[in-house]
Amino acid sequence: MIEDPVVPQTPENEKGATAAIQDAGDAPSLAIVNLDIGSDTSPGMYGDMYSNKFSDSAIYCHMAPAGGTGPPYYWLYFLAEGAANVVFSIHPATAVDARTPGTLVLIQDAGGRPVDLRGHVLRVSKDNKNTRSGAEIKRDYEILIRPLFEDDDDGYDFASHLPELDPIQLDSLVIVDLNRQVSKQIYRQQIGTIPTNMGRMNNMALLMADMSSVPQEAFSIEIKPKWLSQSPNAIPNALRCRTCALQASKGGAPSDYICPLQLGLGARKIIEPWLKRKVRKTIEIEEFALEPPPGVEQKIVEHLTTYLAAGGEGHELLKHLRHLQTKHDPKGVLSCDEATVRRADRLTKRYQEQHDHDELTSPRISDLRSTLRTTEGNQPGKSDDDFTDQEIDAFTKIHNLQHAMTLRDCSLFIKVNYNSGDITVESKLGDLDFKSKAKLEDWREKEEDLISGGWYKGFGTFQKSEPCLLTASWRANIPWYW
Repeated sequence: MIEDPVVPQTPENEKGATAAIQDAGDAPSLAIVNLDIGSDTSPGMYGDMYSNKFSDSAIYCHMAPAGGTGPPYYWLYFLAEGAANVVFSIHPATAVDARTPGTLVLIQDAGGRPVDLRGHVLRVSKDNKNTRSGAEIKRDYEILIRPLFEDDDDGYDFASHLPELDPIQLDSLVIVDLNRQVSKQIYRQQIGTIPTNMGRMNNMALLMADMSSVPQEAFSIEIKPKWLSQSPNAIPNALRCRTCALQASKGGAPSDYICPLQLGLGARKIIEPWLKRKVRKTIEIEEFALEPPPGVEQKIVEHLTTYLAAGGEGHELLKHLRHLQTKHDPKGVLSCDEATVRRADRLTKRYQEQHDHDELTSPRISDLRSTLRTTEGNQPGKSDDDFTDQEIDAFTKIHNLQHAMTLRDCSLFIKVNYNSGDITVESKLGDLDFKSKAKLEDWREKEEDLISGGWYKGFGTFQKSEPCLLTASWRANIPWYW
């Protein structure tokens, strides 16, 4: 368990934080914290050298006085919002920035040295009911996700495609001002404030590499690979894969959509025209601020195509994702029935009672399984802690499904750097927060709706432009007069 550092509070700062929180009114809550960094605990004088080495709870962020410029002063600007978190860009403070609405902060390490955060973004968890704190996200990521990419069965090491999640402590005043920023976004003003519960939450946020585009220097796209193989619960001879069936049930796919099975196949003749559409749409969404110099757009498409088509580095990563998805969910979400859930819940409850409410994870379940002792005859085995093998199997099945669903909802950020003489391509996976078991019922309902609604069969608008690989394969084998 990652512990938060204990930082004393002064009465003055407690009062200031409370007043600021009250002044924030109904601003959407990201993560109201239980920590203020007072003047008696602020880092001291800093030297000329940056502190570049990240470690748990080693970086601190609190509100800066107006007018601060250069490291350790940074501006935090709203970048994007998801269901569970908000992302802010980080820029060294300059006099020009002072006229731009943002959050001016002071960022130092425990020794009082400025930290070079250029090329990073800040991710802050929302204070929602089922949202995990930064500390929990970091722990799950290191224990449950990272090992899946370090070495695969063929000897590949995909760890370079994983982001580093570096913890940073935010004080309460920073959180309040970030809430203010989010509440003022135009789209929120149009749809009204998105309600969230105001409460006390872990104050650890996360720093990640910035994979966003840089005008006239780099161009980035985001891909959602989704289900790279068919759902194990799909009907026989389905005409749509799981993701295409879901898209059809929602009324059709957007213009920059690609069937995940087509993406995993890596055929250049499919990948290249799709990337042309996606790159052009990204430029238009940004109101042409990302328009590259003449001739560069086609080169970006060509390099992205080589990267994602069969034989490319990105394609190898997608193959690994597909392997992990299939390995962790061979029987489908419908195989996790109520009986399976009850067995898993019994094991989890007893384990936590015996282990001081410590969370049960797959590495620990492996330890339990190794201690199973077989009883006489054909009776189920039991561990020394009196856990049955049926319960352990049930927990393992659900836990593996959580793994698979995490990998089916991740993002792949690909950045093409074109400012230098050579064009280079890099990529990072994102959105790898371990999925909660609480989503199991929703997963089952979606699968049942796709089956009963006929969406796997091709129900709904079924045109020649149907994007699914399964549809294309079916059309290739039907008589010409069909």
